[in-house]
Amino acid sequence: MSPWAEPVLLRIGPVAIRWYGLLLALAILLATGALAALLRRQGHPRAWDEAVSLALAVGPLGLVGARLAFILQNFPLFLGDPGRMVAIWEGGLALHGALVGGLLALAWRERRSGRFLRRADELLTVLPLAQAVGRWGNLFNRELLGRPTQLPWGVLVEPAYRPAPFAASAAFHPVFLYESLACLALFALLWRRAVAAGAEGPKSRPGLQVAWYLLGYGAIRFVVEFLRIGEPVAWGLTLAQWVSLVMVAGGGALLGWARPAPRGSRLKPRP
Repeated sequence: MSPWAEPVLLRIGPVAIRWYGLLLALAILLATGALAALLRRQGHPRAWDEAVSLALAVGPLGLVGARLAFILQNFPLFLGDPGRMVAIWEGGLALHGALVGGLLALAWRERRSGRFLRRADELLTVLPLAQAVGRWGNLFNRELLGRPTQLPWGVLVEPAYRPAPFAASAAFHPVFLYESLACLALFALLWRRAVAAGAEGPKSRPGLQVAWYLLGYGAIRFVVEFLRIGEPVAWGLTLAQWVSLVMVAGGGALLGWARPAPRGSRLKPRP
């Protein structure tokens, strides 16, 4: 790994500014801007204010959920040093936990409005953009490594950061890059669908974007997990893959529920 990819970008006295935190902040900012642009297209009178309000409502619990999910998956790592549980600057945020935490926060925010699905549609449209940017923080923290590879785009990792079973290997699959590019493609797809749905106005069905996100990211994560270094929990699949399968199943069920029936599909009563 080249010298420019050190975890700490800048030190100001005792304060260390890390690439991971900077990229996470940039991801949130870009996603909030994209959300504001989407709301503006939908005719929201105060698009930026509403986007910031949504980000502030779901962001903190999403972050807590992401960290808790990572801790639960890697609990033995924290037994000897419980203080590291709050050290999010070292990395260790599980997207599945962030999704659960964020949606719970959104459900609480919209508990009286009846707009939960529409707001979830908007948020999950821009979430892949945040994921695509935030994943690059894994490069600087030497995490989210794939298995060893001889491909020319393999990431060179210093011996001190190599996973123990592969200490003799120098280059690893850049799984963060694969997932980042796939999330960008998913964002482009969801954005196009959101713009098209916005043109339909209130006739568009809520929940479709949520369904496509669950299907899309569930499939992405299921596939890239085959390249990651992880322990299977059942039938050769990792925990993240099983959760991803649940996402795909949930997305498929929601798609069937939210998608409007084709015109003329309903039987007309006989005269």
